[in-house]
This record gives sequence, C-alpha cells and structure tokens, in this order.
Amino acid sequence: MERLSTLPGIRPLALARLPADFFAPPRDPEAPEPLRLEWPHRGAAFRLTGCPSLQAAFRAALVEYEAAEAAAALARRSGDLRGFFAAMTETHRCTAALDAFDLPATDLARLQALARRRAREAARRERQAEAA
Repeated sequence: MERLSTLPGIRPLALARLPADFFAPPRDPEAPEPLRLEWPHRGAAFRLTGCPSLQAAFRAALVEYEAAEAAAALARRSGDLRGFFAAMTETHRCTAALDAFDLPATDLARLQALARRRAREAARRERQAEAA
C-alpha cells in the first residue's frame, strides 16, 4: 500500500522545523502591540509588556478580579452562603474579562492562583483580627 504523503497534491499538515504560526497572516502594523506577561525566576511579581492602554485596562480588570476573590474568601470564611455565591458569580465575570485579553492560559492560571492565595491570606488575617 502506498503512503498518503507521496500522493501528488497532498501535503503534510505539519512540516518539520517550521514554527506553529508560519502560515498565519502577518501582523497588522497599525494594530496595538499585544499584551505579554513576563515572570521572574523568583517571586510573584510579573512584568506586563505591550500597548499601554491595554496594560491599564488589564490591570483594572485584574484589580476587579482580586477584589471579587477577596470577597468570596471572606464570605466563605464567615459562612455567608449568598455572599459567597454572589462573589463567585462576580469572579466568573471578571475571569471572562481577563480571558478577553488573549493571554496564554498558563499565565491566567498563575494570576488566578496568586489572587486566590492573597484573598485567602487576607481573609485569615481579618478573621484573626476579629478573634483578638
């Protein structure tokens, strides 16, 4: 039986040693520079690069997401079920807003983990302050 790749007019789907975006259309020079997150080897701080207006919008969306995570953690710790579900709904809305910036899923997951950790620690500190 003859191999499919030797048939005339049929080319392989993936050519060796070509980047994944080789056949993608060229980037529009008038379009704003896309956002990118650069993570240091140590620490939780990230560096945001790209269009300044997109950076400002992304930072605002990230602040909203962190506030929603903090509200959800506080409501969960206090036992407020309605408040928890309302805050989680807001968290999902903010996650969709962050997804709209078209960043890699690994970067968004890392940002979410950091926001959840900060919210958990803030709720724990507030709970300890109430107990004292």
